[in-house]
Formats: sequence, structure tokens, C-alpha cells
Amino acid sequence: MTIRILLAEDDRILRKAGETALRKKGYDVIAAVDGEDALAKAREDPPPDLMLLDVMMPKVHGFDVLRGIKGDPRLRDIPVIMLTNLEQPSDIKRASDGGAYGYLVKSNLDLDDLALKVAEALAARRS
Repeated sequence: MTIRILLAEDDRILRKAGETALRKKGYDVIAAVDGEDALAKAREDPPPDLMLLDVMMPKVHGFDVLRGIKGDPRLRDIPVIMLTNLEQPSDIKRASDGGAYGYLVKSNLDLDDLALKVAEALAARRS
């Protein structure tokens, strides 16, 4: 069974780099370009197995997308890893309180770290 990952990132270069790195690991990657697109794609059938979610996105803010995912009984168990350049403890706490599995700061992240965090979240979901 192929693992489906929804990558919600408005920056085209970062989105393409993430898609490429995750596809090389064997994942099926669905890309979303803004928060509205992310919510729509998360609600498709079947839903993704994991979501990588940028915080600062057009149309619908990432924290609002997170609230929408975690408030939907069909989607609430999807691990969500926040991707952002916001490093304030209050933002990290907001993500955690909202049900995010992880919080990665893009400026400190390489694509191997991203793939490792995805594998960790998927393993935790299975256990």
C-alpha cells in the first residue's frame, strides 16, 4: 500500500523540493498551494496518511487548516507536521495544543530530516 502525503506549501521551490525528496522515499505526494486547497485535498477520499502543513499560507492560515483537520472526525487521526519559519515558543505551543504531531522550522531543515520526521510520524501512527 502506498503512503499518501499531503504537502501544503505555497512556496513553489520548497514544495517541489519536498515533493521530490518524499517521492524518492516511495511516498505518493499530493501538493496543495494554499490553505483552502489543503483542506479540500485532505477531505478527498481516501484522505492522506500524513500532512505537512506550512503555517503562513494564502486564503486559509495553516493554524486554521490544522483546526479544520483535527476538528473533523474522519481526519483527526492524520498526523500533521507543521512547516514554518516561525520559531517563537508561542507558535510551537499553538501547534502542539492544536494537535500537531511535529513542528519543523524550514530554515533549520534539510530534506533528509524531513523524510526522517515523516517516517517517525507514520511509525507512531501505526503503533
